[in-house]
Formats: sequence, structure tokens, C-alpha cells
Amino acid sequence: MRISFSLTFILFFASYTLADDSSSATGTMPSGQPPTAMGSAGGSAPGGGGGNGNSATSMFLTGSYTVSNETVTNSTITVAATSSNTSVILITNSGQLTLSDAFISKSGNTTSEDDSNFYGLNAAVVAQNGSSLTISNSYISSNSDGSNAIYSTGTGTTIYAYNVTLNTTMNSSRGLDATQMGYIYAKNATITTYGDHCGAFANDRGTGIVVVDGATVNTYGSGSPVVYSTGNITASDVIGTAHGSSAIVVEGANNVTLTNCNVSGEGNQVQPYGVMLYQSTSGDAQDGTAILNMTGGSLNYTGNSGPLFYITNTVSEAYLRNVTMNFSTGSLIEASDDQWGSSGSNGGKLTFVAFNQVLSGNISCGNISSISISLNQSSIITGAINSNNNASYIYFTLDTSSTWNVTGTSYISSIAADDTSFSNIYGNGHNVYYLSSNNTWLGGKTYSLQNGGNLIAYSANASTSTSSGTISSATSVSSIYSLFSSLLFLSIIFNVY
Repeated sequence: MRISFSLTFILFFASYTLADDSSSATGTMPSGQPPTAMGSAGGSAPGGGGGNGNSATSMFLTGSYTVSNETVTNSTITVAATSSNTSVILITNSGQLTLSDAFISKSGNTTSEDDSNFYGLNAAVVAQNGSSLTISNSYISSNSDGSNAIYSTGTGTTIYAYNVTLNTTMNSSRGLDATQMGYIYAKNATITTYGDHCGAFANDRGTGIVVVDGATVNTYGSGSPVVYSTGNITASDVIGTAHGSSAIVVEGANNVTLTNCNVSGEGNQVQPYGVMLYQSTSGDAQDGTAILNMTGGSLNYTGNSGPLFYITNTVSEAYLRNVTMNFSTGSLIEASDDQWGSSGSNGGKLTFVAFNQVLSGNISCGNISSISISLNQSSIITGAINSNNNASYIYFTLDTSSTWNVTGTSYISSIAADDTSFSNIYGNGHNVYYLSSNNTWLGGKTYSLQNGGNLIAYSANASTSTSSGTISSATSVSSIYSLFSSLLFLSIIFNVY
């Protein structure tokens, strides 16, 4: 009876050990490309307004100075609004207003930040319902919650702003904000915001469009990036600093395109990132691919921790062309699961494409996330990739003109190189491991890298030692059975005696 009990216990122990070994073995990666679907539940937005499920596209608004279904030209006016939920300037019902040399002042808090975020309630200047505004050489200030400076909402609504100065001091009071397919074009703008959730260029519910040609921007609140896109934002020749937030945030199936812009972000303790590509699932943005395009200029992250690029709970793409990057954390890219989305399917997926780009820093990836890196046109990356071998999938490709300077042991699921001798990968004494099952063209061979180190094949059921850079066999089924036999023998001896 005693031996029977011991056998039962050891069988249980052996089966548990086998299951535990299977779940903890490193290097297990799926074949082919990673999945594109991500989670779709929970969480709140870092810089957005949060969703309330309201599907309306407009609401009734009031203003101290209202233009409705008429054409008006005015100049050199001073106008203010101090009541809650009342705008200073309202253009509605296909009205048209041309305004110059105006001084516009707003106070009086909103009673609904959602309505302010989504429809322009309590904004200083708002156009809706197919109306248009042209404003120039004017100053707009707001000192109340939910008081965006310039707000365009609704299909066919357009605002053109030239040489304007915008200053907001309270929360949920953005500089330029377009929703529900509203459109804003701004040239030579100066924008300063102090509150939380006060991005300088922003969209919210319903995919608005913001185009900026020349601006100087400073934001100081949390969740107040230079650019927060839940729509389409295009900017050129902008100098912008987010003193308490990421520089750029793209949420859901939306995009940002920057040309010759110098943008900086300090981040904060909650979101210590320079750029964030994500899906909050608050309802402000549809699921899809978050896209960032940058050409020229600079991207700077002044925080003391966290990555320059952070991706979570979305499919994303980043295209960089000759952008100067400055940051000191040593982390270039991180894709991971976070508080947004459904646990187990809320990782980040990034396609990162560089042209004539100098990149420095490590790339890390969670076990339900994936990153594809493409270096083109004399791009250089200096750093380690997936050092802990934790990623679901890493794809790496470089053309003959581009270079990888390896700074630590790295693991690649799939690699493609125009130079099949890998003379443009400098190991610097470090090894790069490639998954043999996804790289049959390499024949499972070991390739010497420049300045020491090797490109080495490993299999999905193998574990590696990152400290020594060598591969050893993972605990196998036969070794488990060997352990089982030894325990069985000892148990029998113990019971006999």
C-alpha cells in the first residue's frame, strides 16, 4: 500500500514537471508572421477623454457671438464668455465667418468633459454643422475646464487659422481639436496649454483632420502630448515640447505625419515614453493600424526611464526618414501588453521601417507581442534585440547599405539580408541567434560576424544561456523520465526500509 501511494505521487510529480517544463522553455515561437488581431476591452486613455458610449455626431451649442446660416466679416473685436457650457465664438448651420485681429477670452467650466471632448461644448471658438471660419492675427485664451481653444466638428466644417496665439490653462482644453470629420488648417500658430489632457494638436471621437504648417508649442500637463491623434494629423515645421507627457500619441486606426518637426516629450511616471502607439478601447478610436510617419527634424525623449517608442494593444507602423533621435534611457522600442485590452491578446505589434536613419538603443518585446524591423538606405542600428528571448516574434531585415552594431546577445525569429555573408552585422563579441525553423535558407549553419560573435541557429525547443552566448539542450522528455526512474527507485528503497 505504501509503495502504491508513492508510485501515485511520483507519477503526479513527473507529469507536473513535464507540464511545467513545457510552459517555461524559452525560444518557443510560432512559425510564420505574428497575428494581427488584438484585444478589445477595458482600460482608459492616457490623453483622451474616455468613452461614454454616446453615438451622436453633434449637439446643440450656444455662443456669446454666434454666426448661423449667414456670411459675416469682422475685425478688431474683443469678446468673452464667462458662463458654463457657452462658447465665445460659435459658427453653426453652414454659417461663414471671417475674423481678424480679435481678442477672445473664455471662462466658466464645462458640466460635461465628454461633450466638450466629442462635440466642442464650452470651447472658446467652435464651428459645427458644415460651417466655416477663417481667423487671423488673433489671440484666444481659456481659463476653464473643457474649453478647447479652436474646435471644428462635423462633416464639411472647416477652420483656417493664420498667425494665431492660443493659451489654455485648465484640463481638457486643447489647442487645435477636430472631431466628427471636422477640419482645421493652421499656419504660424503659437500654442501653450497647462492642464491635463490638453494636447496641442488633437482629435477625438469621429476622426477629425488637423493640418499644421509652422507652429511653436509647449504643453505642461499630464496626458498632453504635442500631438494626440484619434484621427489624421499632419504637421510641418513645428517646434514642440510636452513637458509632462509623451511627445506623440497615436490611438487606434489613425495616423500622424510630421515633416521637419522638432518634437520633445518628457513623459511621466505613469507613461514614461517618448512616443506611444496604442488602443485604449474607450471608443474614441476604431480598431486598426496606428501609423506614424516622420521625415527630417528630431524626436527627443527627456525622461529618465522607459522606451522612446512604446506599443501596446494595437497593430502599428512607424516610418522614419532621416530623423535625429535623442534619448538617454537606452531603450529604443518596447512592445508589450498593458492595462488596455483583453489579457492574453493585448500585446503590441509594430512594423518599424527606417530610411537613412541612425538608431541607438535596445529593442524588447513581450511574449504576446511582435516587432518587424527593416533597415534601408544606409540606416544604422546600435543595440541588442530581444535579449531575453521573450518575444512572440521578431523579424529583422537590412539592405546591403545598412548596418547592425550588436551590443548584446540577441534573438531573431526570422532574418533577411541582402548581404548573405552578413558582413554588415557587427557582432562585437556578441552572438545573434536565429530560429532555424523560420530560416531554412540559412541551413542551420553558424556564420561569423564582424568584430567577433556569431550568427547561430537554435530550435524552438532549445534554451540558451545569454551569459555565455552558447546553446544547450532544453530539459527533454527522456531526462524527465530519467528523473522519474531515479525517484521511483528511491521511493521503493524508502518504503522497503
